[in-house]
Amino acid sequence: MTVAEVDAYIARSKKWRHEMNALRPILLDCGLSEAIKWQMPCFLHHGANIVLFHEARDHLALMFFKGSLLDDQVGLLGQHSQDPPLARRIEFYGVEQVEGADHSIRRLVNLAIEIEQVGLRVGPPPEVRSLSRR
Repeated sequence: MTVAEVDAYIARSKKWRHEMNALRPILLDCGLSEAIKWQMPCFLHHGANIVLFHEARDHLALMFFKGSLLDDQVGLLGQHSQDPPLARRIEFYGVEQVEGADHSIRRLVNLAIEIEQVGLRVGPPPEVRSLSRR
């Protein structure tokens, strides 16, 4: 997948184009590459998935694949889903919110890169782990 495909995806967005255009340079400046995966822009570090854009009706989500391992000191990350609670996301409702969170986004992306570099893995939730020991 190419940069041109990410450009085309963002250009087609009717609702969150400006937010994606504000987030994209932040992510690329952190050393991430980009591709289209699961039909949405995904940002990678040496081939490992770090974050992706997920367009919802009322917000644009920046989803961190291993978000449950991140130390979110300012409370930006929300749950992506309850089952399993591995990924976490930041929801954006406007460009101003992206611009105001620039420093925190960079911090979280850099932490996510460090998690990949040291090889940390997200395991199954505790109740699944206990069942698998039987």
